[in-house]
Amino acid sequence: MGYVRYDSQAVLEAMNDLYCNELRLLQNLFLPSVKLIRKERVGSRLKRVYGPPQTPLERVMASPTANPTKVAELKHWRDTINPFTLSKTIDVKLDRIYQMANPRHSPQSAAHAMNASSLPQGGPSDQPVCVLASAESTANRKHTGRAEKGKNTLQPLENRTMQKHQNREKHRVTL
Repeated sequence: MGYVRYDSQAVLEAMNDLYCNELRLLQNLFLPSVKLIRKERVGSRLKRVYGPPQTPLERVMASPTANPTKVAELKHWRDTINPFTLSKTIDVKLDRIYQMANPRHSPQSAAHAMNASSLPQGGPSDQPVCVLASAESTANRKHTGRAEKGKNTLQPLENRTMQKHQNREKHRVTL
């Protein structure tokens, strides 16, 4: 579902509908998974041994305690449902859920938007516009060795590429 906010009753009902119907059928009837059988210690490492990939339905059918009428009903579902149509239905429902998301911004991104809106607007069209990081934000970042603490690190693209070429020329060794 990602990092967006789903906070309405309609979204809750749509997600419950998806999980309780189509997604449940797809995962339990058609998607195989492997199960951990045992772990073996080999020196200091653990070797994990997995069983063959099986769908949950195949595991239920192999169980001696399974209810035969339920197993027959699940087999009937598997034989009558087209997994590709089911997958397309899931995609349609997911798209509908994504459209109902609340694109709420975090307080940090709202503060950045306020700082950007307080910058002077306009200027010569031939000058590249660049938002510079504040000295406090660069001092709090991990020092990468490229910039000194307290200096602005973001520059227009033209200046950065020019500096790269100058640094290459400075450190070029000729024989």
